[in-house]
Amino acid sequence: MDQVSEKTAFLGCGPRVVIVGGGTMALALALMLERFNIDYIVLEVRDAMAPQVGAGIAIFANAYHILGQLGLHEQFAATSIPLERIADWRADSTPNAANEDVCSIFQQAFGYPLIVMDWQQAIKNIYDKIQDKSKVYTGKTVVTVDTFDNGVSFRLEDGEIVTGDLLVGADGVHSFVSSEMWRLGNERQPGCFRGEGPDSIKCNWAGLFGIAEPKGLRLQPGESLNVHKDQTIAIMSGSDRAYFVHNHVLPKELTGREIRRFTEEEREKYVAEHCNDLIQSNIKFGDLYKNRIRSSYVPLQQYALQNWHFGRIVLLEDTVHKTHPVTGQGAAMCFEDAAIFVNILTAHLNTGLYLGPEQVERMFSELERLRVPRTTTIVNQSFLAQSMQS
Repeated sequence: MDQVSEKTAFLGCGPRVVIVGGGTMALALALMLERFNIDYIVLEVRDAMAPQVGAGIAIFANAYHILGQLGLHEQFAATSIPLERIADWRADSTPNAANEDVCSIFQQAFGYPLIVMDWQQAIKNIYDKIQDKSKVYTGKTVVTVDTFDNGVSFRLEDGEIVTGDLLVGADGVHSFVSSEMWRLGNERQPGCFRGEGPDSIKCNWAGLFGIAEPKGLRLQPGESLNVHKDQTIAIMSGSDRAYFVHNHVLPKELTGREIRRFTEEEREKYVAEHCNDLIQSNIKFGDLYKNRIRSSYVPLQQYALQNWHFGRIVLLEDTVHKTHPVTGQGAAMCFEDAAIFVNILTAHLNTGLYLGPEQVERMFSELERLRVPRTTTIVNQSFLAQSMQS
């Protein structure tokens, strides 16, 4: 490619997959590719892997099954706690319903427990399993992307140009790769995304996520508490940490570029307005929040895009689908994306055929055929569940 300069990072011979993003799915995808001896590189914008951000994640059976195939069962079992009890409380602090022995029920029904853990720890577990960590780079910011018949090329903030055969955008809800893909598609094939893009995404909910120390609170390890009234307060209690989310509906629907990151001042104002919300009879949300280790206040976009690719660029995980956290399926959908992508890629490589434009188009179209209906259903069900509970 004539765009390549002297300062170029080539990824070696054979198929090369460039993964932009360093979250759980990106690293799981890297681990899968490594298992099949497929060349890859991971570019993470943050300066460290497993940074001190995020809150807790739930790992359901569909995600746990994939992690087990990657040899991660023991690591996740050792660094998480199974949920044993899920209880719903009314807003007046009276109990509504409770499900006991949840772990055994999940184990019998699906073969895996339902576990909860730090998002940061989940990333660390997967990263530690990767053998060749020289292929995982931190502090790398992508500033331009291009796709050609024979590969992809993109420039980093430091002037370096990276090339590969396929580019996977796994850089989250504020994805730069998706913006570049939409830009390229609209420039070269106007209307190819049929109205999808940054301006089509809608947001009606916001969420305050965090991790807190449960000291002084009557929370039992392995317990999940949910309180509903116009909003949802959900708490999953670990051995020495409580993972919380406080969801609420926004005053008006936000669309496209109206959706922005909330400020620290907006977060603290929201906390002040809800600090007296009851979790149980003598526990208020403010009691939990003052014990926080970290927290973030974010808009909860709702989207399940129908078009995931253009040229040799494909989007996975939160770049193309965003579920409501109330169902706990966000991480599972991302792991499923990675597994299906690798299944399709390895099936093609086993044919011995050249990875040309037509082959790439068929692979990515097959990925969409398998994933779009499922992710669309899960996203819609998650927001329906939140609306019904609230």
